Amino acid sequence: MKDACRWEDVYKIAKKAFDLFPLVVIRSLPQIDQQKCLEAFSGFGSLAAAAALEAQKSPEEALILLEKGRDIIAGNRFDTRIDLTELRSIDKDLAEEFEKLRAQLDPSGVHAYMINTGRSEEPGAKDPSGRLLRANRRLEEVVNKIRDKEGCKEFLMPPDLNQMKDAAGNGSIVVINIAEWRCDAIIVRKDREVESIQLCGLTQKAITQQLGDAPSYKEIGLGITDYSAFLIFLWQYISYPVLTKLGYTADLPESTPVEDYPRVWWCSTGNASRLPLHAASSWRQAGLPRGNVMNRVISSYTSSIKALIFSRRQAILRRTSCQRGSRALLCSVLSTLHDQKWGLSSLANAPVEVKAVGKLITETMPTNIPSPDNARGTIAKLNELPAIFHFAGHGVTDPIDPSKSCLYTKDSPLYVEKLVRVGMYKRFPLLAYLSACSTGVNVVNGKAGLGDEGIHVMGALQLAGFVGVVGALWRIPDDTAGRVAKTFYERLLQGDWEEEDRVARCLHYAVMSLKKTTDRNLLAVSIK
Repeated sequence: MKDACRWEDVYKIAKKAFDLFPLVVIRSLPQIDQQKCLEAFSGFGSLAAAAALEAQKSPEEALILLEKGRDIIAGNRFDTRIDLTELRSIDKDLAEEFEKLRAQLDPSGVHAYMINTGRSEEPGAKDPSGRLLRANRRLEEVVNKIRDKEGCKEFLMPPDLNQMKDAAGNGSIVVINIAEWRCDAIIVRKDREVESIQLCGLTQKAITQQLGDAPSYKEIGLGITDYSAFLIFLWQYISYPVLTKLGYTADLPESTPVEDYPRVWWCSTGNASRLPLHAASSWRQAGLPRGNVMNRVISSYTSSIKALIFSRRQAILRRTSCQRGSRALLCSVLSTLHDQKWGLSSLANAPVEVKAVGKLITETMPTNIPSPDNARGTIAKLNELPAIFHFAGHGVTDPIDPSKSCLYTKDSPLYVEKLVRVGMYKRFPLLAYLSACSTGVNVVNGKAGLGDEGIHVMGALQLAGFVGVVGALWRIPDDTAGRVAKTFYERLLQGDWEEEDRVARCLHYAVMSLKKTTDRNLLAVSIK
């Protein structure tokens, strides 16, 4: 394709192809079938965006194409989990029909139907009555009727450029697009034109080599043998040129309050979604500009801009709702019944961490929920719609099926596919804090086969409705996780924890306060 240099043709074909995606991945399919449908198109959005830039299209056009190819499964669910208050005031009957249909097509509705009719949710499970397919078709008809109403033209439409800019708030969204023949950073800011810079010297192959082979979920991040060289690579080829473009050209003084740090949301494609860009550093490498990302900006991650828009809407609704959750669910898992079978070690610090966190939170949330340690009990308590969910235990990324990535409870895994069924979004929960390994990345057979979908535990809890989700990209030691959590909550509870960006700033404070003693371990900690 590169040799042909027919970038304009590639760009036009990509635009037409994206119009067909809704026919490939429909809401009525179970999660596993949606994943199978998308595997063949993995990375298509990145290729389309790179082709647009090669064809001399604007960064805005490249960004719009890229967004169409990201979070397709989650995007369908973000759509059906939209707040209907405004629509009810315009047409109550249409709102009620939409709500009925979305309940049938929500992951919980699809699961209940398949179980009640004796169908499994294995790949290719049939819906002989066609009920789900009819519901999907009717939903499209209802959406079109809603769009005909005055003031509803944009109902469930993909985010436009202005909405994507607004999602950056007072910070910047940096999309790292990786294609076989070029790599770029697309920068989105609220009151400025979308910009892009080509990341010279960065290649898809170089990223894979830096990450090392990770054929097993237990080895994610462990293929790296020289962490300082790895962080230097991230600094030299990604973080430094991006921060320079943003105007963040010097480390901030150590005395700078976290409230004064600028904000950056990293949105990376493919294998780059596994990179801890927040930890990039020049170390003492000769010939490189000195610096450290954590000393310049507060970083967060998002799998797509549409996902960030959903979280921002949840935050707004939480601040204005009288039905928001107000309790905390705290879970610790010292060991499971199957540690030997699953290859897990005992986490002696998990109950200590949760006890310390509980003591802090109880001062603000006296109606703290008791802590279950089994899967069924945890799901039941999540359905009671807490404001905070804190989990200390083991997390695992599944290399075969990312929807089987999980948190381990005492008796059985708490899978992603179960977490997305919980309807917590109706009460706009504030925070999910996961002191568990590898909760923020999905790797299929050692490759980011569905890396643009954000199918992992952190993504599931974001989809469930949490405004903020704290977790880990890789493995993190038990004692380090506990120290970060305690410092985080101490800082959080000193002010208004409903304040915008407060969770991110408190996490940054906790990580920075421990950075000098646990540099390598803190590569893992991240926030959505």
